Amino acid sequence: MLFQDNLRMDCHVQYILSQCAQRMYLLKLLQHQGMPLIKLRVVVYSLIVSCIGYALPAWGGFVSAELHCKIDAMFKRLKRYGYTTDYHSLSDLLDKADYDLFSSMRRRDHCLHHVLPPVRVVDNLRARGHPYNLPECSTNVHKKSFVVRSLYSFIIHRLLILHPVSTLGCILCSSLVLLLLCFIYCSLLSHVTFLFVCVCHTQ
Repeated sequence: MLFQDNLRMDCHVQYILSQCAQRMYLLKLLQHQGMPLIKLRVVVYSLIVSCIGYALPAWGGFVSAELHCKIDAMFKRLKRYGYTTDYHSLSDLLDKADYDLFSSMRRRDHCLHHVLPPVRVVDNLRARGHPYNLPECSTNVHKKSFVVRSLYSFIIHRLLILHPVSTLGCILCSSLVLLLLCFIYCSLLSHVTFLFVCVCHTQ
């Protein structure tokens, strides 16, 4: 991995993209020599997808939107050439890598378990995806780090897996309540505006 003093990952992503471009040329040579497409797809996962996924939770949150689009464009080329059966995106790979590592580090015997925040003391609140306290973030860089990003991202992720119906029901109920409040607010605002116009017109 290539680290920069400003915690940007531009050099690292550019290096990965250059490596992937060379390996895509290798794929074309293998295809020209008659390698079956099924075997080419195995080579793609071994040489390109694994290259992007290497230590992805450590640097994936710091990727700019421009470089994000460049990586997705490379995945689109792989799909267009038939080297992959499914369309991949950096967001999907990052979510999976984050969830896998976060699930592993929750074990007490994991080497990264000590970096997790303490478990919340109050246990009579509504169920969440993990029992840890949410840290306070003062900078945007801190929010993009793996531990903080995972703690905030996977509050409901596990609930959607274990209890999808009840969790989605709670989300829909909350959304309906917000819509109802917005409707009431707009109605009151329109009535107040109408009364104000009537008062001004009578004067």
